[in-house]
Amino acid sequence: TSCCAKEFEHLENTYPRRFRAFYTLDKPPKNWAQGTGFITKELLKTVLPEPKTENIKIFVCGPPAMYKAISGQKVSPKDQGELSGILKELGYSKEQVYKF
Repeated sequence: TSCCAKEFEHLENTYPRRFRAFYTLDKPPKNWAQGTGFITKELLKTVLPEPKTENIKIFVCGPPAMYKAISGQKVSPKDQGELSGILKELGYSKEQVYKF
């Protein structure tokens, strides 16, 4: 999982109706219950809220190739860059996506 896993777990436990983390690994350990392999448009449709849902924020973290496919690259830690990729195709706005 990620460096933020403990923080995300705390948020899930504190706000179970408002926060949910979903991890996808290319080489998961045995008994892994979340996503495996590449993140696809079909997978995201099943695990993300509708883009029209108010007050949502999608956090993206991964290697550069994943950013390119999912959300577009961020320019710098303070500049999120333009939204592109699968999340844009699904109708999410730049304000709904945060790139770590």
